[in-house]
Amino acid sequence: MYSEQIPKMTENNITTTVNFIQTSKSLSDNLNFISQNILIYLPLIFLIFGLIGFIGNVFTYLQSQLRSNTCCIYSLCGSFIDIINLCINSFPT
Repeated sequence: MYSEQIPKMTENNITTTVNFIQTSKSLSDNLNFISQNILIYLPLIFLIFGLIGFIGNVFTYLQSQLRSNTCCIYSLCGSFIDIINLCINSFPT
């Protein structure tokens, strides 16, 4: 009876090892698929949020009380440069 249990344990270990390898391959395939999709859509998400922030800055800094403030003008120019940089560098050529 003892000799029959050893092959079962060995068979179970081999089956467990094979299942683990298949699971790890499946997990790595899933992670690769997710990372590829994130890399495709992430720049678009950054561009959308950047444009929303830029529009908010323009409406804020172009108010009549803030137009004469040099700090606000400086920040508005920085926002223009940032949105240009974001648009140019968001998508690779």
